[in-house]
Amino acid sequence: MIPRFLYGLLLLNLACSPGSSDRLKNNSGPEGVFLWSAGVAQQIKDPTLAARISNEAVRLISEADDIYWKTIAESDIQEFRRSGCIEVVFAKTRKIVIQAVKETRNISKLLIPLASPWCSHDAHIIFGDPEYDSFNLLLNSQGCDSLKNILSNAGLS
Repeated sequence: MIPRFLYGLLLLNLACSPGSSDRLKNNSGPEGVFLWSAGVAQQIKDPTLAARISNEAVRLISEADDIYWKTIAESDIQEFRRSGCIEVVFAKTRKIVIQAVKETRNISKLLIPLASPWCSHDAHIIFGDPEYDSFNLLLNSQGCDSLKNILSNAGLS
């Protein structure tokens, strides 16, 4: 039998390990990159492809040039996941300077819808800080073409 204080130390060690929820705080690399379609997530397992998609998502949010004043509800997130989107979840929060608001935000995840009208002209970028909240939606007038090309070249369009 393990003494209580050793058991407590073991639990504390597990809670603070790299595999715990604490990993969503300071690292800049992606925890996971997911392609959503029909409400089902497909994780991008190729590390090179995941990095390219993650880098493009970060570029889109950092170069966002407008704020979209729309309340984002959980039902909107679920609809984006049904109709198709890319979601990047960072291992730890990432500090990103956003051009549209001229400030640094701590971003834990990004969601970019791929279906029309959300990706037909402007790219719409929903960000989690740490969660997807109302008005966490930015626009990038450069659009989604570069992201769609990365997906298409990988056979994921």
